[in-house]
Amino acid sequence: MEQPPKSEQREFSETSLVGTLLEFHERVVHLLRGSSLDANSKLRVYERIHSLMDQLNDEFKQEVTDPRDFDLTGRLEFIYNEATKIVEELGGDRQASDSKP
Repeated sequence: MEQPPKSEQREFSETSLVGTLLEFHERVVHLLRGSSLDANSKLRVYERIHSLMDQLNDEFKQEVTDPRDFDLTGRLEFIYNEATKIVEELGGDRQASDSKP
């Protein structure tokens, strides 16, 4: 079977990456806006997300030779689940985390 040209593969990969990141962003915004957390608690959630995203970025830079081999979706899901746990621990409302926007 003939492979698409590398430029088409890269374009698809970039589109997929942007879509995955956008979906993650929308879910986090929905989680935080739907919670009953005060501004300081939301900042704590944001700081944890930021820290985990930094770790993800470092892993990507060190380990990835082919971006298709990196489980970005799984790692972003882990980060989202961690944010959800923090929201729950800080007394935020679980409703927002139960459904996707």
